[in-house]
Amino acid sequence: MQSSRMIRVKDLRNDYARVEEMLKEHDVVQITKNGELSAVLIHPEDFEKYQNFMHIQYVLGKLDEAETWEADPDTKYVDALSFFAELKDKYKDV
Repeated sequence: MQSSRMIRVKDLRNDYARVEEMLKEHDVVQITKNGELSAVLIHPEDFEKYQNFMHIQYVLGKLDEAETWEADPDTKYVDALSFFAELKDKYKDV
C-alpha cells in the first residue's frame, strides 16, 4: 500500500537504508529541509507509471485540441503526404 512519509534531508543522508525500505514498500518519501518540502522520492516503478499517466494525459489533451480544430470552420486541411513531409523536415535534427 502506498503512503506518504516525511523525512528530513539530514536523516536522508544518515539513514538511506530506511528510506530505501520505504521506497521498496512504494511509499512516497517527502524530503524536508528547514521544515519546508524540498524533494519527493518515489519507487522507479511508480515513476514509470506516473510518466505513462502523464503521457496519456498529454495525448488526450492533444486529441481534444484536434477535435476543437476539426470543428472550426476556418481550419485548413492538407494531404497526408505533405503533412508527413513537413513533420520529417521539422524533426530531422531532433
